[in-house]
Amino acid sequence: MILLDLCAKAERSVAHHDLYKKVGILHCDINVNSLMVNAERPDVGVLLDLDLAARTREHGTDIAIPARRSGTRPFIATDLLLDSDLRHHLYRFDLESFVFSLAWIMAYYRGGKEINASSYISWHSGYLDIIGHMKRDFLARGDGAAGWQFDELKSTWFRQLASIFTAGFSHNYHNDGGDFSTLNGHVTYETFCAILDS
Repeated sequence: MILLDLCAKAERSVAHHDLYKKVGILHCDINVNSLMVNAERPDVGVLLDLDLAARTREHGTDIAIPARRSGTRPFIATDLLLDSDLRHHLYRFDLESFVFSLAWIMAYYRGGKEINASSYISWHSGYLDIIGHMKRDFLARGDGAAGWQFDELKSTWFRQLASIFTAGFSHNYHNDGGDFSTLNGHVTYETFCAILDS
């Protein structure tokens, strides 16, 4: 179990990023079941479940993590679903999984309790590429689902986070030599945190 301060602007310690940068471990399975908040301090989140985590560095040497299409489908990054030739798991895939987790929470929770909703039922099963396209379209629309709670989060965090991914996906990295790992600088730890801090 790892504690992380999700939103504090002063002396922020984001365990997911620290785990990656300082320890050389990438979570690889961000979903609603691996994110929790401390009941006594709701401003402090808890990052759980490192079962699918992978080492990115050992003895000072970077290690490429093979791309895995494992995890909980509604939260898997779209590149993992759409590109069967993808070789490496990237840091931004965990950031994208967080965006899908945020959408899930806004659709499936009311007053802190899970409700029986069917907003993203089509993301659970079927062909991976079809699920990937549905999720990309969802990000491009940036409006979420009808009946979402937390309108303020929808208009700030969700729309802005969805927009950086959509802007990044619009590049053709195979032809223009752009930076695929950050979607040409659109999706980085810094751009992500700037939105969460706004």
